[in-house]
Amino acid sequence: MIKYSFIVPCYNGEKYIVKCLDSILKQTSNNYEVIVINDGSTDNSINIINKYKNDKKIVIINQNNMGLSLTRNNGINKAKGEYLIFVDCDDYIQNDFLKTIDKNLNDEDMLKIGYTLVYDNKEEVINNISFESNGEQAFKKLIDSRLMFEMSQQYIIKKDYMIDNNYYFEKNKYHEDLGLIPYMIINAKKVKSIPYSGYMYVQTNNSITRNSDAKKENKKALDVLYFFDKYKNTNNKLFQSYMANACINKLKYLDKEDKIKYKKELKTRKIYKYLLSNNLKRKIKKILAFINLDLIVYR
Repeated sequence: MIKYSFIVPCYNGEKYIVKCLDSILKQTSNNYEVIVINDGSTDNSINIINKYKNDKKIVIINQNNMGLSLTRNNGINKAKGEYLIFVDCDDYIQNDFLKTIDKNLNDEDMLKIGYTLVYDNKEEVINNISFESNGEQAFKKLIDSRLMFEMSQQYIIKKDYMIDNNYYFEKNKYHEDLGLIPYMIINAKKVKSIPYSGYMYVQTNNSITRNSDAKKENKKALDVLYFFDKYKNTNNKLFQSYMANACINKLKYLDKEDKIKYKKELKTRKIYKYLLSNNLKRKIKKILAFINLDLIVYR
C-alpha cells in the first residue's frame, strides 16, 4: 500500500508548478504518489504538468475549474495513500520532508508541522510546538500556543480519518481550512505536533488566497460566520469559543459599512455568549464583548 498521497491543486500555476513538483520528487522515500489536479487553468500549466506524465509517481487529473475546496476533495477521493499531504502549487517542500515525517509518524490521525514563509529576499521560519495527545488536549495546547494552526498544509492526515468522518472542504468558501481543520483536531483520537518547518510557504503578490480587498474581506468574514453557524451546536465549549473569537476578530478587516452589517449579524447570534469565562481574563473579555465587540478585537 502507498503510504503518502501528495495532493497538489493547480490553477494558473505555470510559474511555480515545476519547483513544487520537483521538490516532491526529490524525496528519498519512494512510498508515495503525487496527485496533480489541473483546475481548469487558462495558462500553460497543463502542458507543463503533462511533461511529468511518464513518472510513475505522478497522477494527473485535468478538470473544469471547480475551486480549491472541491479540487482538494477530488484529490482525497482519488488518493491511494494511507496519509494525505496537501501542497499548494506555488509552494514547495524541503528535501528531508518525508524522511522527517516517516521518523515521527506513529499511527496518528493528524501530524502537525511548522512552515517557513518564503519572501523574495528572505525566509522566516514559523516553528511549531512539540506534543503527543488526544484531540481535545491538542486543541487546547494549540490555542494556548497562539500559533496559527488552521492551514491544511501543516498536517499529514490519515485518509481514513477524513473519509470515514466525511471531513471534506466546503465549496466556494474562503477559510475552508478554518472551518474544517480545527474541528478535525478536536475530534481526533491521536494528534502529534513536531518542531519541523519543511513546508515552504511562498508569499507571492498575485496569489488569490494572499491578497485582500474590501469585497473579499467581507466574503471572508461571512464565510467564517457560516462555519460558526455550522459548528456552534457542538458540545465542546472550547471549540465554540474558538469559533466565536474567529468571527469577532474578522471585524478588524472590514470597512465601515460592512463592519456595521457584520456586527449586527454577530449581535443577532449573541456571539458573546459563546466566549469562555473560566478565568478572570476571559470573564472580563466576555463582559466587554457584551458591551461593545470593538473593545476585544485584536489589532
